[in-house]
Amino acid sequence: MVSSALGLAASQAPEEQEVMHKEDMIKILERAASDSKFIYDMLYYGADALDEYDLTGPEKLATWTGDIEWIEKHIGQLTPLQRRWLELRKKSEIW
Repeated sequence: MVSSALGLAASQAPEEQEVMHKEDMIKILERAASDSKFIYDMLYYGADALDEYDLTGPEKLATWTGDIEWIEKHIGQLTPLQRRWLELRKKSEIW
């Protein structure tokens, strides 16, 4: 069964990882730049702190891990305010 599933996965092209919730991602980044409770929740609860937003797995992962490159590729150039949480997250290196 496992071998069959792995074979099937290897034979299919990877699913496209598009941003579907650009506005929500921008709201999250701007909120994280100014809301200390939200920052605490993100650091303490991890990606679960994003459950109130309707994000796809790749969107949540990129936001949680501070993947500025992925986010800017899919959303566009971020403002310094929007980048603030991502840069803080990358500096903390606690994930």
